[in-house]
Amino acid sequence: MTIVFSAANPRSSNDTRILSVDINPVRNIQDEVKLSGRDLTTIPEYVRRNVHLRILDLSNNCLGRLKESVVAELCGLKNLTRLNLSVNELKSVPLDFTLFPFLEALCLSGNELEELPEGIVSLHRLKRLHCDFNHLHSLPNDWSSLVSLTSLTLSNNRLDRLPVTIWTLQCLEVLNLQRNRISILDPLPDGAASRLKELRLDWNRLSGSLDLSPLVVS
Repeated sequence: MTIVFSAANPRSSNDTRILSVDINPVRNIQDEVKLSGRDLTTIPEYVRRNVHLRILDLSNNCLGRLKESVVAELCGLKNLTRLNLSVNELKSVPLDFTLFPFLEALCLSGNELEELPEGIVSLHRLKRLHCDFNHLHSLPNDWSSLVSLTSLTLSNNRLDRLPVTIWTLQCLEVLNLQRNRISILDPLPDGAASRLKELRLDWNRLSGSLDLSPLVVS
């Protein structure tokens, strides 16, 4: 971009001085913003307007304290690949996650969610989903669209059972279900979670023997 400034020449009122300034617009673009632990109750305007943003950390703030609708102001950040909204006193996340087609990592840990936000289970590129330390009591039934998911953390919630489709996630390597209220596991499909490396079910209400034979644990 070239900007031309016109300035009066002290020797002649008719003369002009031309200043040519070359500005690279890419130089001023931030693709990563970290605002953790700032006691924020609103999202700064420069964040909301930065459509080039890829990584956004808003953890350990107070975004749910006044009105949770402030989170909806992130809907224009369609290039996000990583979003951290953990520990924000959120009872809900009023975001349409289908608007974030490039999202690969989402952290909602340490809030007060009773159900997962709309659209999360349709994120084809999502690799890591952390929703531990919430109040989740149920999960969506269909997880089959999360074809890239490798790590799912749902520990310290109030879940009493799991959708069978979670076990069909062929890229899943880590599944943490510690400290829930799970008392029964539905029969697992053959070849379930074939890449699973870590499964945590401790501190639940399971009793008797569990048939985990369909799991191919590497």
